[in-house]
Amino acid sequence: MSVQIRSLHQNQSSSLEEVTTYWPTGELKEQFTIKNGEKHGMYTLYYKDGALKRQCNYANGFLDGKDIKMYPTEEAENTGKLLSQNNYEQGLLHNSQYYYWPNGNLSKIQTFAYNKLVNEKCFDEQGGKIYDDHSIGCIIA
Repeated sequence: MSVQIRSLHQNQSSSLEEVTTYWPTGELKEQFTIKNGEKHGMYTLYYKDGALKRQCNYANGFLDGKDIKMYPTEEAENTGKLLSQNNYEQGLLHNSQYYYWPNGNLSKIQTFAYNKLVNEKCFDEQGGKIYDDHSIGCIIA
């Protein structure tokens, strides 16, 4: 169970509620803002050791913009390394999505058009391309 602290800021058009939660052991867990009952603005999530786990943006309850995820910190060699960078528009995957091996090399690039996967390229851990498909057309639900 985590502890949650909320502060309320109101203006004429909407109310903003800043939320900060903590791990049961007292370390910062997450920070975000709620506007009119929905997540809105920057969302940041941390591992128990304080390292960044995820940072993304919400607009009226929908992921919107970059969504960055970092590798778990249980393995010291992965600390601070980028796992993925996804892009959203109004809650839908859109444009290029990047995934990385723990060594920092790209593992996959996917291109979406509003949740429809239109291209995928996969790479081995050394960076060599092993798969490239321009004929994909599946929709991600």
